[in-house]
Amino acid sequence: MEKEGLDVLVLHLTEDIVYGSGYWPFQGSSYLMLFLDAEPALVCHAHEEPYPETGWVKDVKYFPGETPESFPSEEAVRKKLIETAEERKVAKGTMGFEGSMEFVSTSFLRHKVQVSGIPSQKFLETTFPDFTLRDASAMIYKLRSVKTQKEIEQMKLVNRIADSGMETFRSELSAGKTEFELAAEVERAVTLNGFRNKKTDRVVAFAFVMSGPRSVEAYKYYDVHTTKKIRRGEPVLLELNVCVDGYWADLSHTYGIGLSKNHRKLIEDVRQANDVGVKAAGAGARAAEVNNIAYDHLKAAGYQKYFRHRLGHGIGCIVHELPALHVASDDMLETGMVFSIEPGIYVPGFGGIRMEDNVLATESGGFRLSHYSKELT
Repeated sequence: MEKEGLDVLVLHLTEDIVYGSGYWPFQGSSYLMLFLDAEPALVCHAHEEPYPETGWVKDVKYFPGETPESFPSEEAVRKKLIETAEERKVAKGTMGFEGSMEFVSTSFLRHKVQVSGIPSQKFLETTFPDFTLRDASAMIYKLRSVKTQKEIEQMKLVNRIADSGMETFRSELSAGKTEFELAAEVERAVTLNGFRNKKTDRVVAFAFVMSGPRSVEAYKYYDVHTTKKIRRGEPVLLELNVCVDGYWADLSHTYGIGLSKNHRKLIEDVRQANDVGVKAAGAGARAAEVNNIAYDHLKAAGYQKYFRHRLGHGIGCIVHELPALHVASDDMLETGMVFSIEPGIYVPGFGGIRMEDNVLATESGGFRLSHYSKELT
């Protein structure tokens, strides 16, 4: 904040509340106020009490929740924010805010997420008329891309829990079972494993299963499961997103029952590309070069026309963030960055093959945080 000339930084998006306070909001109506020369404060909906106090911000303020006589108003939130600034004796200066965020992470109540936009900017302008607002999005993106040791431990935890879903996918895969049944079993396993872990407060899982010819479309955003029954001899791809207390794991793999030698070779070639990418993904490496190293391995095997996406992306308080492991990326990998390594090939009429791990950049190379079995049955 000092470097950027900010006296106050006001955060509203779910992922930034998680990053700045350690609290994963239920609804997304919270505000985090960070001061250059004073203690931070978290302003939350009263119905979320006492969960906001599980984070590391000591000063948690609540605006009123709905009652039979009244419901929360913008003025109630405004009053708490002004009160907080007055307590810190900060009446003017430069205020950073999330002015250009577009993709946002889900709150715990996935059906409703509040985001930062023009109304949010106008709200801050009228609440703090003596402050100059400045878009702090670039600073926030950069900060979030390099994890603290505490965040790294959280990323290890969410991956351990997500691994249980991948293992369930592998063990429960059977011919005749529908895609949605298998997806439900994976989500159930993740939820049970997560809540049995005493370090976990809240867990959500999103599993998407695509089999046979449908797996060729798994690189698109509509990778969803259907009532299709899984058959012997066809690839079955799982995309698994898991969130534990606000931090995400993003894994995928392809298995199958009674796969042909050709299918098994495809999977093995993609596995090798994954290994090559992980090994190259150490601190100091160019993200574009890591992308090229992994895909060059697949080019040498003759799969170039079947590429559909980059090698990977950053992950943390949101599923996709910096760095971008893409041929056109200018990002450099730094110690503490966590990202996916997910080479994939998608062969029409044959199937889609993707193998995705979450990886930590270290001085000695990439370190896998995900440890599910990649052995074919």
